[in-house]
Amino acid sequence: MPSDLDSFDLGLTDKDLDRVFESPCDFWHFAANTSLAPVATGALAETNVEGTRRTLNAFRQHAKPGSRYFHVSTAYVCGLTPGPVAEDWHDPAPPSQFRTYYEWTKREAEHLVRHAVEEDGIHAIVVRLGQIVGSSATGATTSDYGMYDVIRVVHRLGRRQSVSELRLAGSARATLHLVPIDACIAWLWALAESYVRPAIDQQSPVAHVVDLTDVPVTSVTEAVTRHLGVELRVVDRKEFDTQPRTLPERLLAARMTYLGEYLGEPLVFERAKLDGLLGQDRPAVDSSVLDLLVGTYVAGLNALGTEG
Repeated sequence: MPSDLDSFDLGLTDKDLDRVFESPCDFWHFAANTSLAPVATGALAETNVEGTRRTLNAFRQHAKPGSRYFHVSTAYVCGLTPGPVAEDWHDPAPPSQFRTYYEWTKREAEHLVRHAVEEDGIHAIVVRLGQIVGSSATGATTSDYGMYDVIRVVHRLGRRQSVSELRLAGSARATLHLVPIDACIAWLWALAESYVRPAIDQQSPVAHVVDLTDVPVTSVTEAVTRHLGVELRVVDRKEFDTQPRTLPERLLAARMTYLGEYLGEPLVFERAKLDGLLGQDRPAVDSSVLDLLVGTYVAGLNALGTEG
């Protein structure tokens, strides 16, 4: 049924509320604004912070005893804090301590959930996702975000300007925390099935939904190079002092507002709660899956004849 994060009781009628909360339920709050536009700060706070406040208020008012509130967050609420990042609540911090305003709003939303847990006693868990990508089985995706945005721009530059090499500013040691959508769903389901007191401590009901191992950014650039025929390299920013960016590289840098923030020193996230449930012995994104993800997306661009 349609709902509205901007409205009291989520814009639901009494009849709708009775139907949603007629029995103990698992209430999942996925909705978020992920815009990185500088003018979007108000919209980000309204959706991610105030929207969370309204979902919690509706849950408090209407959920039956035994109901559970699942808040879908991001692993990057850690902000600029160096790792390893604990599966625990983070302290309040100003927006300057985050890569993006989006990250700050997601931490503020977590504080609302923490208050509801500690002061109101609601049964809740915060699941912090990595960077969601396509299916590990088929490579298919409906996203154009993150690494896909970069692939699309490199594809366009290769077609329009016949470039053979592009450089990105960052650290060659950087890693990406890619999570295939099928793995993400399976892991969220595993958390939900196991989530009975005291399986996950309500003093710290936080779980990182990330892979066993991170993906080196160099592995991603090598896969893009293979499939697009444009050599993509991550180089230290100092290189641009002696060899300034070309026009195509400046165009690419302008589209790196998201992924570019995560090409610094690698982050490590604790994963004890998933490890305790899954007994997983291999990463969801190995070299063959990464190649499938990149190759399938490139094939789609080629089939559409898109220029990004």
